[in-house]
Amino acid sequence: MPSVRSGKSRIGLIASVLAVLSASRTYPETGTDLPVGGQDEVKLRSIQEIFGGECCARDPGKDINGMAAAGNNDPEGIWSDGTTVWVADKADGKLYAYDLVSGTRAANKDFDTLAAAGNRNPEGIWSDGATMWVADDPWFGEKVYAYDMSTGARNADRDINGLERVGNDNPEGIWSNDTTMWVADYTDARLYAYDMELEVADLGREVSALGSAGNNHPRGIWSDGTTMWVADDVDKKLYAYDLTLRTDAPAILSVTAGTGSLTISWRVPPIETGTVVITGYDVRYIRSDAPDKAEANWTVLRYVRTTGSGTLFYEVAGLAGGARYDLQLRAVTNRGPGSWSAVSSGTPLVQAPASTDFNGDGRTDFVDFFLFADAYGSTNAKFDLDGNGVVDFADFFRFVDAFGS
Repeated sequence: MPSVRSGKSRIGLIASVLAVLSASRTYPETGTDLPVGGQDEVKLRSIQEIFGGECCARDPGKDINGMAAAGNNDPEGIWSDGTTVWVADKADGKLYAYDLVSGTRAANKDFDTLAAAGNRNPEGIWSDGATMWVADDPWFGEKVYAYDMSTGARNADRDINGLERVGNDNPEGIWSNDTTMWVADYTDARLYAYDMELEVADLGREVSALGSAGNNHPRGIWSDGTTMWVADDVDKKLYAYDLTLRTDAPAILSVTAGTGSLTISWRVPPIETGTVVITGYDVRYIRSDAPDKAEANWTVLRYVRTTGSGTLFYEVAGLAGGARYDLQLRAVTNRGPGSWSAVSSGTPLVQAPASTDFNGDGRTDFVDFFLFADAYGSTNAKFDLDGNGVVDFADFFRFVDAFGS
């Protein structure tokens, strides 16, 4: 593929404008396309019509003009933290840094360790503020390299490997929502998806409709988390794709306590007909008495179930007996994860539940009832049916449920 592509700088400019506007503007309805072909004036006017107002007049005072002087002659992906903007150079195997406000070089923030790591063909770049990921498009062995933002050093533990194994042979732009990373493939006309935590392909979240939409030459990509825009360097157009889930959050029907575990049950939620398919379910849990229930403090179990109909079950194991836990569930579709269900809670047992057949005759009857009554109020584990350390009303109700069986 040629290293210099016509229209590339202008497409990068439009993507930057969209990124700046994301925090303060209302985006067009999903599924609509944003033209970027023709002269700059036409492209800017098209964006102005969509966003309204005087949003997109030229602002040459914010241009960054020193790229050629710095040797940054083959720019590819860009990313900024709002202060510094990094530009990947495919020929140099390097990320050049510029002050976003003044436009001056910030060479002390360059990433010049790419070539030494084998990352000699950087394309798209994206960061969560702590790690910078760089997609590489060599002849063989495509991957996404990871670097520490504070030091620029390689962080191979965060690499996303195996792109070539799943057919992602021509990676271009990349974008992530901190959970999934999407990688545009120029020849396949597809956005491949990878689980950021497991660092493996996530087939359920791929965007495979590019070809059918005519978006056959994808380059840069960017999203606000709801819509994904994909630049096509032949059509000179930004195609838009809806990333939102089209299904309700599943409701947890019950939470059943086991020894050090809780089993939840739920039914398959209603789903919008069409191309949306449920590919799995995620469960998360946290101690009910946790002082901070921020998102990052929950334990997330991904893809606990991938198929099924009717009522489904999953046992969350390895919990502390006697401690109360909050649990939530969400469906995952080929459009991504949905919203979490309402919280349901439960308390795992300290020990296995005792049998209600206290005399061992194969039945739970009046003989067992009198034995239970004699033990009521004690700490006799044989009659402590819920394993909470005392024989009480909770155990009595369990006995009543089993009476006659």
